[in-house]
Amino acid sequence: MKTKRHPFQWPLMAVVAVAALAAGYAIGSHERYVAGGLQQTQGDADSDSEIAHFEPQIQDAIHRWSVKSHLTEESIRQIHRPRAMFIPTRNQGQGMLCIELRLKPGNVGGSPVYCYQDDFFKPDERMSLIAEYSDVE
Repeated sequence: MKTKRHPFQWPLMAVVAVAALAAGYAIGSHERYVAGGLQQTQGDADSDSEIAHFEPQIQDAIHRWSVKSHLTEESIRQIHRPRAMFIPTRNQGQGMLCIELRLKPGNVGGSPVYCYQDDFFKPDERMSLIAEYSDVE
């Protein structure tokens, strides 16, 4: 004996599936849209005031990446967002200051990382590059 299907059963199930997919995508989204375009979410990137102290290292990283990628420094600044990370060593006050040039949303490619000697007791040695992770496309 066959059961009679409701005529709207399949379209209703399709609408529910699409709504569930859209809700999952919206929940997992890392960026939110505002009237002026994309806005950074909290904790997504360093603010300009936090990374202003590292401007010489950021400028050096941008210069190195522009030479390697054959782009101008201005175009690098337009499509990348610098992020500063300090990686300490066992010696107190010493470590590596790494600058990651993260791509802004909507751009394609890799994010190079340049690490510099960072010694609070010898600030003149802060510009020596000690590691480079720029084999990204």
